[in-house]
Amino acid sequence: MRRESIKIGQSYEIQSGKKTFVVRVQAMDPKTGSFRCVKEDGSETSVKDANRFLREAVPDKPDKTPGQAASRKRTATTEPKGDPGDKPQDGARTRRKSAIDMAHEILAEAGTSMTVPEIVALGSTREGWNLNGATPVATLNASIVTEIGKKGDQSRFIRTERGKYAVK
Repeated sequence: MRRESIKIGQSYEIQSGKKTFVVRVQAMDPKTGSFRCVKEDGSETSVKDANRFLREAVPDKPDKTPGQAASRKRTATTEPKGDPGDKPQDGARTRRKSAIDMAHEILAEAGTSMTVPEIVALGSTREGWNLNGATPVATLNASIVTEIGKKGDQSRFIRTERGKYAVK
């Protein structure tokens, strides 16, 4: 929006990153040109760029007429969710292994020291590998180094040489 079209006391939708918020403009700082606003939750924010204002906020329409009852009852479904045969017999939940647990398993099976990129390459081919972030090598390396640093002799891993790890 244009700076001139933004009015004090009016509510607007603004964009902050990927989120949009409804704010009410309280004042404009003449020195910086930024707008002092209050979000719906009561917190204050400052908006410097008028382009962040998307449009005037449309007031929410009431869901109920004034004479309507305010309660809504939820009914429980009597049908089970999913097939009961899918659940483990002992009632325990099946969990995916953490990346560091998978790394320990891979190193134990290999029987030799490996670099973290080698561990990630082998682990990504396995079922249950849950290290799908942007930097899995760095994440796993940090986890192994942290475990060695915190647990010391009790750690499951040892550093055999620079960048290579093995299990005890």
